[in-house]
Amino acid sequence: MPLDKQPYSLELLDKVLGITERAYAENKDISGCRFIQVLKIYRWHLIRAKKGIPANLDELGTLKYGVRTAERILESLAVEEAEDLEGWYLGCNPANNIHRFANTLWAIIMGLTAEIQENERLYPELKDTFDRERASYRAAKDAADEADRLE
Repeated sequence: MPLDKQPYSLELLDKVLGITERAYAENKDISGCRFIQVLKIYRWHLIRAKKGIPANLDELGTLKYGVRTAERILESLAVEEAEDLEGWYLGCNPANNIHRFANTLWAIIMGLTAEIQENERLYPELKDTFDRERASYRAAKDAADEADRLE
């Protein structure tokens, strides 16, 4: 995704990352650490986009990890912050900080996903491999979601 179409600038992301790292410096929890990871992956993506450097095959895994981690955080928000997340939908005008957080996560998911798709197109000979990988991930995610529902 071209840098001018990214939802956040590198400068804004650096500020958010700094604030978030300071906020979690003393009280390290798994969700905070994961969010910091996602922000760092997105920052790395923006720097490379600014330089016009596409991700290579090994780096696609990093982008996919960022998407999957952001998805997990967003899913945990739906459970842990259900009341504050109520009324949130993609593109909504945020009513509170949880809505803002969900919007940020969704924007990062979309930005990284677009980058993954663009980079996968650079390797047409691996299309079947990428498709199988996505199908395998979806099947594992569906199985995990089903296990959660059975609790």
